[in-house]
Amino acid sequence: MKQLFFIFLFITTSAIGQELKLVKAFKITINAGATPTSTINYTVLLEKNKNFNWSVDSVVNVISQKKVKHSIVKVNKKDNMIKPDYEQVKTFSKKDKGVYQITFSVTVSHSGGIPHPGAPINMQLPVQEFSQGAILYYTCKKKTKKLEIKSFEQLETIDAP
Repeated sequence: MKQLFFIFLFITTSAIGQELKLVKAFKITINAGATPTSTINYTVLLEKNKNFNWSVDSVVNVISQKKVKHSIVKVNKKDNMIKPDYEQVKTFSKKDKGVYQITFSVTVSHSGGIPHPGAPINMQLPVQEFSQGAILYYTCKKKTKKLEIKSFEQLETIDAP
């Protein structure tokens, strides 16, 4: 009987520990035609199935440990992801349930045009890319928690004219 109690205790504490579920994380690169820049747009889909007070505090790059600006919307039509209905999140409600989309981006500059003295042409300058993932910090039940996003699925690159 003691073994069943400990198994039950382990299962319930594991279930309580997952307030937000990572549904999907992907990125898409957009090359800006003749200009020497690219933009990488990152999207994270989260699911919230339980009632609790919460808020998204920050998104942090794993490598640089720097925060990035992000936006969050609620996706009202989970079944129709081709044409979803987005709702801006202004306040976080305890009763809210559903899928939430967090987006952020970085711009990659490539040297082009007139090269800097001693620099090879088309050298990529250092940027804050999320190649090692990101950490999402959120507040849940008055405690700060984190959700690690280990990698982003690369979608097809768009080469703008």
